[in-house]
Amino acid sequence: MADPEQLARIREGVASWNEWRSNNDHAAIDLRGANLSEADLSGAHLGVANLSRANLSVANLNRANLSGADSQRRGSHLGISRMD
Repeated sequence: MADPEQLARIREGVASWNEWRSNNDHAAIDLRGANLSEADLSGAHLGVANLSRANLSVANLNRANLSGADSQRRGSHLGISRMD
C-alpha cells in the first residue's frame, strides 16, 4: 500500500509535492494502490515512483515526470489514455 505521508502530500497539490520531492530527492516513492483518479497531477515529479496498482484514470498528467516510474506490475490500474 501507498506510503500514508506521501499520499497525503500529493493530495495537497503538485506545488507541495514537488517541493517535498526537492527536499527528499533520495526518498523511495511508494504510491502503490493509491486512488488518484481525476487528480490534477500536471507537472508533478513522479519519477522513479512505484505506481503499481495505482488508479490514475482521468488524472491530468500533462508535463508530469514519470521517468522510471514503475507501473508495469500485475494489477496496475493506471487507465492512462493520453499524456502530453
